[in-house]
Amino acid sequence: MKSLIKLTIFLSILSLIILSCSDDPSSIGIDLVGTDNLLVKSFDTQVDSTIQTSSIYKEVVSLGLSSEIFIGKMGNVEASTLMKFDFILDDSLHSGFLNDSIIIKEAFIKLTPNYTYNDTLQTMDFNVYKILNYWASSGYTIDSLTSLDHDIVDLISNKNFTDSLYTLDIDKNIVLSWIKTSIDTNLEKNYGIYFKPAMSSGKIVGFPGFSLSDTSYTSLTVVIEKAGVYIDTIPGYLTSDVSVIGGELPALPGDEIAVQGGLTVKSKLFFDITDIPENVVINNAQLILTQDTLNSILSKSGAGSIRIYRIVDGTTDSVDYATTVLMTKSDDVFTGTITSFVDRWINDKDNQGMVLTTGTQTDNLELIAIKGSNYSNFLERPQIKVVYSLKE
Repeated sequence: MKSLIKLTIFLSILSLIILSCSDDPSSIGIDLVGTDNLLVKSFDTQVDSTIQTSSIYKEVVSLGLSSEIFIGKMGNVEASTLMKFDFILDDSLHSGFLNDSIIIKEAFIKLTPNYTYNDTLQTMDFNVYKILNYWASSGYTIDSLTSLDHDIVDLISNKNFTDSLYTLDIDKNIVLSWIKTSIDTNLEKNYGIYFKPAMSSGKIVGFPGFSLSDTSYTSLTVVIEKAGVYIDTIPGYLTSDVSVIGGELPALPGDEIAVQGGLTVKSKLFFDITDIPENVVINNAQLILTQDTLNSILSKSGAGSIRIYRIVDGTTDSVDYATTVLMTKSDDVFTGTITSFVDRWINDKDNQGMVLTTGTQTDNLELIAIKGSNYSNFLERPQIKVVYSLKE
């Protein structure tokens, strides 16, 4: 009797295993009818005939909120930076500076490099000029640079650049004028200084921008002396900074698009997916992009990342910033889940395409070349794979 019971249990378990194994787990239920009479279908731009288009463009953005400042030249990109230092002095020093009984023996700036685009072995040089008109980091772009007025006398000397620290002496007279202005605002205005890369530069270096939490940002140290009384140091505080990055679109083959930070290079991508019926449930949708590693330029430490936005107004390329997808990367392939995008495209009839950007648009200069909609190898063009459900 016990043997019969065991045999019955064994046969029941075996039948369940056979039934469960009969389903192909990789099919995601495609073409299977569930208990609720839903039919699961798939759409793949590499299988289903569809139209897709892609294009590259450049958008001028402000880097005022960037955590980095950039200086240098590399390839299609040139980066310059504006800075302003202020002083907070003890009242006991005021009269000494104003009557010149306190002199400046030395003034030097320190910058801590933390990013290089691209080859660290390339040369780096820049000049620093006195700014002659007002500016504000908020909203400042490469277009604003056309109205910048600056002197043509280089203010720095004794430059010493290493992988971990840049030091440079700055003209003592301009620092003294900044100090006096901090005491008496009726004196000459302090508009700061302009760092412009030299033509010989072959790379762009990033430094920490102004931060309340990171003490490694650019500093100014001033050595002062009151004859026969003391020698001391006082700090100059970096209160404003902004980088401006200019350049042409990257030189790429005509069948490729790209994204690049800082400049800022973006790309648009559109798929005609009208073959997917209306009023369906979008179970899953994936966008797949193939990188051209030969035409991409990444920093030594950066792997590069791509972010996707859904276009909500095709006339202005406005996007939905509230819904964004950061793609993942494996080898030279980027993948991102765009289920919510496709759902809007199909069920709300609002398919205006999408915009591709770098993962962080203002804090690096990574250039990621992408094989576009007209790429010669059909299998490496942008691809969408959609799984959706509909009633029988």
